[in-house]
Amino acid sequence: MSEDAALAEIAMADEDQGARQKAVKRIGSVEMLARIATVGTDPEVAKSAIRKLDDPELLSAIATKAALRAIAQIAVGKIGDQPTLARIAREARDLVVAKNAVKKLVDQKLLAEIAQSDADPLICKSAIKRLDDQSLLSDVLKHEPSDAVKAVALSKTTDQNALAQIACSPTDETVCSTALEKIDTPALLAKVAAEATSPLVRKKAVCRLEDGALIVRAAKSDADPGVREAALALLRSPRLIAQVAREATDPETRALAARSVKSATVLTRIVTEDPSGLVRAVVIRALDSQELFESILEKDDAWEVRREVVRRIKNRQLLARVAKNDDAWQVREAASRRVRDQPTLRSVAEWDKSWRVRRVAIERVHDQAVLSNRGRNDDEWSVRLAAVRRSTDQVLLANRAQWDDSTQVRATAIERLTDASLLRQIVGGTATEPIKLAARARLETVTRDQ
Repeated sequence: MSEDAALAEIAMADEDQGARQKAVKRIGSVEMLARIATVGTDPEVAKSAIRKLDDPELLSAIATKAALRAIAQIAVGKIGDQPTLARIAREARDLVVAKNAVKKLVDQKLLAEIAQSDADPLICKSAIKRLDDQSLLSDVLKHEPSDAVKAVALSKTTDQNALAQIACSPTDETVCSTALEKIDTPALLAKVAAEATSPLVRKKAVCRLEDGALIVRAAKSDADPGVREAALALLRSPRLIAQVAREATDPETRALAARSVKSATVLTRIVTEDPSGLVRAVVIRALDSQELFESILEKDDAWEVRREVVRRIKNRQLLARVAKNDDAWQVREAASRRVRDQPTLRSVAEWDKSWRVRRVAIERVHDQAVLSNRGRNDDEWSVRLAAVRRSTDQVLLANRAQWDDSTQVRATAIERLTDASLLRQIVGGTATEPIKLAARARLETVTRDQ
């Protein structure tokens, strides 16, 4: 064993600290000194060893591997070489040591490399905080996968193009929003409003636009309904609102815009030209031209539009004709709610193929014969129920109380029975026991009231 090796054993293992200190002072081998500084557990001995070292490579190894943080810190303090410090920042096991290495770095390229490396995020952030070069910060923003690290880079970035690129990118919405907040160039705001991956970011950008044409573009063609609605809400010019109502890609957006259009000329154009029944139906609510309504009722192929017309038209004869003849039950139902002509209501109640339309007619017709017929024979229980609620035909009510398939119809029929003799027949007849009990209770009420 060489003398330096023997002294190293004493320096690291002897029980007497004085002996350890004397031994380390006598060692001449830089390798032995580096070993003591790296693996030694006596801080004072390790400090004595590292004070005798100047070799950057050995100091770098100690900084990244030393068992004692204080020794690694001393090693960092003795290093001035920038690439060596950068290596320590990336490789040191102790984050405090790595962070101190970053603090000594001034080389902007090396700092940028650390920021984009796979080092601990804390170290990457520390490196970014020392970056001042805007082009390098832009590179970090483009290539750094971590949103947390990007956020730190954003805090130091003033390059408008780089900020716009981040705001448009498919990264975390918070990061994109932060980038957007720092953009003050109108052209780049417009770019973000049109191109950002996140609908939320596009919406925020649109809300900062001042150019009406750009706002209209967002309202007309953005892929997200929330962005389109936000853009439309910003518009104050009747001309621009009308433009959205006529030209927006999405029917719901056109309909929303049409609700704010006041010009009868524009509305008439929309109601006659828009391909969407939804839009045309919305516009009908804002118009009052009876002549136009009659024309639309005859020609429009969308039942939603015809139904809106039916709700507003005044021509009673036309309403009666629509109640009987329109192809869509939704339109016939709406017409039947407004028809006063009893012959029409009788016809609809008896013959309409839709139970929904028959039910509406039953609720408005006066003819008791029609009510009796529908109450007894209609296939739809809700139509029979509507008829029973309005019928005064005691024989019908007694029949339905006993034999209708619907419990609601039976219960309603019993409640409307006032003929005591018919109630007694039910009580003594062949109906089910629950029906008899209900009829008995009703009979007691009728008898008492008489």
